[in-house]
Amino acid sequence: MTDYLAAARAVADEMCAVRREIHRHPELGNREFRTAAFIEDHLRRLGIETRRVTETAVVGTLTGGRPGRCAALRADMDALPLTEATGCAFASENPGVMHACGHDVHMAAVLGAARLLAGRRDTLPGSVIFLFQPDEEGYGGAERMIRAGCLDGVDAVFGAHVSSTIAAGRAGVRFGKFYAAANLFDVTVKGRSAHGAERENGVDALAAAAEMIPALIALPDSFPGERCVVTVGTITAGEPRVTELRPTVAQQRQPAPAGCQILSDSGLGAGVIVGKVTEFYTSHSLPHYLESLQKLLCYHQKFRP
Repeated sequence: MTDYLAAARAVADEMCAVRREIHRHPELGNREFRTAAFIEDHLRRLGIETRRVTETAVVGTLTGGRPGRCAALRADMDALPLTEATGCAFASENPGVMHACGHDVHMAAVLGAARLLAGRRDTLPGSVIFLFQPDEEGYGGAERMIRAGCLDGVDAVFGAHVSSTIAAGRAGVRFGKFYAAANLFDVTVKGRSAHGAERENGVDALAAAAEMIPALIALPDSFPGERCVVTVGTITAGEPRVTELRPTVAQQRQPAPAGCQILSDSGLGAGVIVGKVTEFYTSHSLPHYLESLQKLLCYHQKFRP
């Protein structure tokens, strides 16, 4: 029986160098051109067939010498729009972009696994698919790969994420849901204009939006047992009678659920502030979380005549 741990330790220095080379040249989502070419070159030198299923998504296929099932190993490829200030000798050479989420380690780990398995292909049962996913941080790289057929014939997929809270040499396992999906939303708050000396006759949209922010952040408390987080990342104001809460911008937009509104008393006199959920942005994963966000936002509807 192959001692894969001993084999991995034997190539650890080489794979560390691979990780550092990837770290030096980070690329943002859907722009991983150099990274994809690096991965393809590495896999081909191992005798592993490669193909592109999207512009930067790389799939490698290793067929074993014995019959068996098909397993896939997955790594994400994209970096984050951050400026690295670590001072490391292998720090990012791409200004304003950094592998700050560990994707460089994930790619090196899967390439290391590819090396170990390729050297033992004659005794390997079944086949192994190596999935290198672009745009994990953004707009649905995994979904596009799946639509392109990268999981056709695959029996199981394995992936992992590095964590600074787990000691080197250990692995953390959790049953059920683990990392959450992100679903984004816009809220538009509309007020009513009035003379500056007669605030009681108007409704201040900015004040109402400021009041809504802590209420939104506290909404997950209404769902005990559910690990949910609501964050308001950006607030844009200044136009007459209109304020928008915008966490971020995503690629795919969906209409808000019918009747999903948050109504809040302004506390400034007559009228009602209407905070309407104008659009949802989905993360292309786990519809459960989109449903949870809809429940969060619809739960606290308050209507006044």
